[in-house]
Amino acid sequence: MSFFTHWAPNRLSALARKLNEAIDLVGDGFNQPPPDTDYEFWGVAACIVNNPPLCAPILACDSSELCTAVHDSLESLDLTRICPNLYLGEMGAVESSLALTMLRIKGIIVITEEDITLTNVADVAQRPTHPITPCADLHEQIAPTLSFVDSLGGACLICSSDLNGLAAAVCSAIIAGRDHEMSALDAFELVEKRRGPLQFSSSHLEAVQDFCKRPIPPPPPSLRISPTGLPLAVDLTTPKSSACPSDGVKRGADFSLDDPISPPCKKVRNDGEKDAEADEDRKQHVRLSCSDDDGQLKKPFAWAPWSAQPQGPDWNF
Repeated sequence: MSFFTHWAPNRLSALARKLNEAIDLVGDGFNQPPPDTDYEFWGVAACIVNNPPLCAPILACDSSELCTAVHDSLESLDLTRICPNLYLGEMGAVESSLALTMLRIKGIIVITEEDITLTNVADVAQRPTHPITPCADLHEQIAPTLSFVDSLGGACLICSSDLNGLAAAVCSAIIAGRDHEMSALDAFELVEKRRGPLQFSSSHLEAVQDFCKRPIPPPPPSLRISPTGLPLAVDLTTPKSSACPSDGVKRGADFSLDDPISPPCKKVRNDGEKDAEADEDRKQHVRLSCSDDDGQLKKPFAWAPWSAQPQGPDWNF
């Protein structure tokens, strides 16, 4: 059991952020953590993880104890960054909760034939897992594996006791599935460049090649989005005489914005015309009230809109 197994996630994340400032994953493992003689680094790290919001005082650890635990947790791991958000490692890597937190691993693909191994990995790592069975056909396992990786929304770790065999082929399939322009051989070459010489069977290469040759459906047509968030249809119709909004004719060259788009819009336009006529009547009333019998404006009044006319006392109380 690791020293960090029962640490709270927030406390472990705080330590991981501090360690990422000085430690990086190079080659097939982490580089050397700061030595125990770096009192400043480990003193600051101890203060961070012992902060009361993250840790109860009874669970606090000193800087020397923290330094020893970090060295023991990271020094013996076999991990390789194949590409962004894709890592290849041995089975022992899942036991290091500190390493999984530092790499921001969201899920683990386990190469195993035993269900108990998959269950143990899920219990120890506390992350979603997906199995790859060596004795089953790889052709049928690539697509579900890609779906699992896409659902994680983050980094994925592929762990196996044989990192140069089926695990490398699964890595290549994931890389080729992300980049449709990459061939299977290019994907295997990328994994080999990161990991080293590979030893895989011809059936694994054939499965990845067949997967790369699969027909890729075209992307859906882009739709214009209305202010309400609903897509607008490309072929719009304008109702003319039918009372049903769904019946209409296609908009052609003779389409005018003055035409009603639908019966409800026609009613709105008619209401607007009625309001305009009412406004004109009110203006005419003002003209008549401010003129003599011969039509000349009275003094000292001048024509003005109704809202600008001097108002008398309001008797409607």
